Formats: sequence, C-alpha cells, structure tokens
Amino acid sequence: MADYTTITDRQVDPDAPITSELGYAWSYNPAAIAEGAINAPRLQMAAFPRLLPGASVRFKRAMSSAGSDVTLFFPFVQFGTIRFSLGSGTGDGTVTIVRRRADIGLTQYSGAAITPATTDIDVIPGDLVTVRLTTPSSAGVTVSVLTDGRDIIPCGGDWCGYMTTNPLP
Repeated sequence: MADYTTITDRQVDPDAPITSELGYAWSYNPAAIAEGAINAPRLQMAAFPRLLPGASVRFKRAMSSAGSDVTLFFPFVQFGTIRFSLGSGTGDGTVTIVRRRADIGLTQYSGAAITPATTDIDVIPGDLVTVRLTTPSSAGVTVSVLTDGRDIIPCGGDWCGYMTTNPLP
C-alpha cells in the first residue's frame, strides 16, 4: 500500500522548488487515496460510478425452492438505476422484488416465476433490494442484475461469489 504524504502550501508556492519529495507525493498520493491509506482523504460517494440500466450482466444466479421461501439480498453503496431481470422459471412460484430504504419497503415487481420479466429500480447508498421466490411446492428462476457496463461495488449480501464481469482487483 502506498503511503500518503501531506503537501503543504509552502511546497507549491510559485517560487518553491520542485523536489523529489514533492514528486513522490504527486506520484503516490492518488494510489494512497484509492487504497485508503492512513491520513489520506477518503473517497466521497459521488466518486463511485453512477449505476445505469443496460444489457451488461453483473450478477447471475439460479434460485430454486421446494416448498419454502428463498431470498437474495443486494445492499447498495452507489447511486443510480439498476436492472433486475428474471429468466423463464419453472413451477408455481411467485417472485417479489422489494427495495428497502430507511426500513420502508416498496415492492418493485411481483409476478409468476415462470414469466420472464425485467424491472429497473432506483437505488441510493444504504438501499437493500431483496428478491424472494415463494412457492407452496417447487419453483425455480434465474435472477440477473444488469448495468450499462459500469461496475457494481459489492458490499456484502448475495453479491459475493456470483459477480460475473466486474474486473478483478
């Protein structure tokens, strides 16, 4: 991890010499900020890529149930709109997608698991989107999360292990 070096006003005055210490600070400080080095300024939420719906799959997972509810949880730390896509499912289940914001749930979609569907959901940092498959017997459906090609910043929940095209660190 790169170390963060504070640059003083005296070091950048019009008549101040350009020193190797200043050159190193200019070179390494951006990496130190991005890596969260001690004493480095922290990234603000506005620095994260804004989510826009599109056709680029960022998450894909099959859900199945044999008489009990199955729920996927998607917490968000970015602003924007995200696309949830449900593939053709099987059985007699119902899929419900709910966005929770400040402990208030708002149903974004509810329909039969066998019916393909797409819904766009506006999200802000702190939102939790849940996808629930409910069935009295057995059902299955594939859930995909899509953007316009921008990366989703995973922050726990069911993102882990199922991200598809975010680049590796």
